[in-house]
Amino acid sequence: MLISNLEIMKIFFLATDYPYPGYSGGCVVNWSIVNCLIDEGHDVTLFVDPPHLYGHHIDEEINDRMKEKIKSLKCDIVPLNHLYKKISKKNFIQKLFSNKFEDYFASCFMSEEIEKVIKKNVDEIKPDLLLCYGSPAIHWVKNINTKKAGFFHVRSATSYANLIINYEIEGLSFRVIKDCVIYLKARLFDKKLIKEANEIDIRFTHSKDFCEIMLKRGLKDCKNLFTPYFDHRKYYNKEIVREKRKYFKIIIVGLMSTVNKAQLYTLQKYVLPYLEKNLDMKKVQFHMIGVNHEDMPKYFRDKDYIFAKGYVDDFNFELQDCDLFYCYTPFVLGLRTRLLDALNFQTAIITSKDDIKSLPFLEHKNNCYVAQNKENIGALIIEIMNDKNIENIRNNARKTYENYVSIKIAGKKYIEAILYDKS
Repeated sequence: MLISNLEIMKIFFLATDYPYPGYSGGCVVNWSIVNCLIDEGHDVTLFVDPPHLYGHHIDEEINDRMKEKIKSLKCDIVPLNHLYKKISKKNFIQKLFSNKFEDYFASCFMSEEIEKVIKKNVDEIKPDLLLCYGSPAIHWVKNINTKKAGFFHVRSATSYANLIINYEIEGLSFRVIKDCVIYLKARLFDKKLIKEANEIDIRFTHSKDFCEIMLKRGLKDCKNLFTPYFDHRKYYNKEIVREKRKYFKIIIVGLMSTVNKAQLYTLQKYVLPYLEKNLDMKKVQFHMIGVNHEDMPKYFRDKDYIFAKGYVDDFNFELQDCDLFYCYTPFVLGLRTRLLDALNFQTAIITSKDDIKSLPFLEHKNNCYVAQNKENIGALIIEIMNDKNIENIRNNARKTYENYVSIKIAGKKYIEAILYDKS
């Protein structure tokens, strides 16, 4: 127990991502939060938005695993599996001018139906707090009058990432114009997000850079940046020893999202050409975790030192077995929970100066490696491959996790600042 002298609370937790360890960022964080609250003895009711509502292409096997995993949580669960609504596809003109919540969050097509379910359960549970993870959850409860706290998304960042990927294209094209329209729409949509975020009692986020952006755009306050984080290593009973091999194993994680496409752009444009020119490529392998071979761009499919491993059953093994975790985000896009996973498992990380804006405790050549720009990543990778101090950096990564984002540290701050805030 983190805090023993504070009252037990009834918490209705609305999750727009399945609480699940080792999958997407939202799933991982939700798993952390729910476990933290339950371990503290709070009476938690979990409201889960099924994957099919918000557009994730999760196959049936993973979907079933998620459902089984949340059953292991010691809390009541209110699913939405019985809800269904046929969604009419918008034509091009409608897509161009529409800027509604459902255009960004698929579950908001059913906001009215979801709100009825939530109201019914609020009347029955009479919770002390509605805890909302994500802007869709905040949107669902906008008409419900009870104490609320919540994390919010920043939608324009994703669109901005698309512009970054294409910013070196010379001249105008339909794609560039489309990206500009999407970006401008998302900036306008930010106003709606901020309006609803300002109406909840306690606002908070994981990412320092997102917090600063939203405050500049009109958010009243966001003083709480603490994320309780689930210690996967504590519950992981496999002793992993990295095998001796003739190559340096680098992993990249993701499902070809905006972040991954940006990473691949940087790899293709800057990193791999430099490595091929200055390194015997038999000495290095890149393993793409979460993407299938046929889903990668042709440039990467043709490289014999690149392996697409698809969905893996044991991501924790991959983090411990690799020699380097490549997590370079070439723009400000908030907290990458995979960085916390890597710190947790004592993994060597290469990341960007933009990523450390959200995690300021990351420090180059202390607990990770930070590339200052995309042009020098290749040289930094070769330097890392020959760094005799890499084991100290791995050890410092775990110490950083324990000192900043473990349940013991961040969880305590979270419990005090969020659940017992009397404002």
